[in-house]
Amino acid sequence: FPAILRTEIVQKILTSSYEALPETFSEDIRQLVADTLQPNPANRPSVSEILTRPFVVNYLHEKNKQTIKTLYRTLEELRALADDLERVHFNTTVGSLTGGVIGLAGG
Repeated sequence: FPAILRTEIVQKILTSSYEALPETFSEDIRQLVADTLQPNPANRPSVSEILTRPFVVNYLHEKNKQTIKTLYRTLEELRALADDLERVHFNTTVGSLTGGVIGLAGG
């Protein structure tokens, strides 16, 4: 809304004087905005109703899949790092023990 004050925005909603979204937006989004800006609050969808709209569910599902993929990649990186640290620890321990044995044998 090209309104500076909240009261102007509320007035535009109550008088239904806002411009509809351009057709570059999907029909689902345009319908959601139109439904949400109903002058009568009883006609507006609840958050639960909005979250059950198929396009919202699909969007959230895709975002969750992306997040899960990212988490699995990060988990693999952490596992590789842990393996590398374990190898360094093992080699350091072997080196230390070998040096001790050689020192003991020399003594």
